[in-house]
Amino acid sequence: MQVAPGLTGERWSAVDASFSLPGGWQRRSGARSKLSKTILYTDTYGPALRYTTLFPRFVDAEGALACDSVSLQVQGRSGSEAITDLGPQAGIDPARAFELTDTIADIASADVVSATTRNDKAGQSYYDWELRVGGNGHHVLLTAVVSGGGLYAFSIDASAEQWSRSSTRLRGMQASLSVAPSPETTADLSTRIYTTRK
Repeated sequence: MQVAPGLTGERWSAVDASFSLPGGWQRRSGARSKLSKTILYTDTYGPALRYTTLFPRFVDAEGALACDSVSLQVQGRSGSEAITDLGPQAGIDPARAFELTDTIADIASADVVSATTRNDKAGQSYYDWELRVGGNGHHVLLTAVVSGGGLYAFSIDASAEQWSRSSTRLRGMQASLSVAPSPETTADLSTRIYTTRK
């Protein structure tokens, strides 16, 4: 189980996100997760941030690189209780809506191969997409979910060779994403940020 701990002192409730690796897969030796942040805008309460966790590269049971990257982005989405509050999935351009242009080359030109909606055992709703980038067989799996006033976008980026070898396992990893449903905190925004941010 791979976990991105919930972030405190932000405009959303701290909710952990987790996903499972396929059997025999593991972190590449010496690799670690990296957390970065991007300022979206600044207001009375300071900067509104988007955080990106870039997970370490993973290798499969044969020691080959399983995919190019796995990342999770989270940013405030005040007033939203579920991903369906963003509107119907068919009306969302996933390559642009979740700022993947910052992290995945040529994603803006990606074609949507499939788009599905699912609910987990806790009743949490997810939008899942499979995207094909260009004509070279490069694939991106994307899942979006809302919890606690935060919008989470989970992406898996795989080359044509990686996709050909492990597409079923990569889809399973996408489907394993879990972000527990949580209500948006009722604490005043200034209290949330100024009393917990370090």
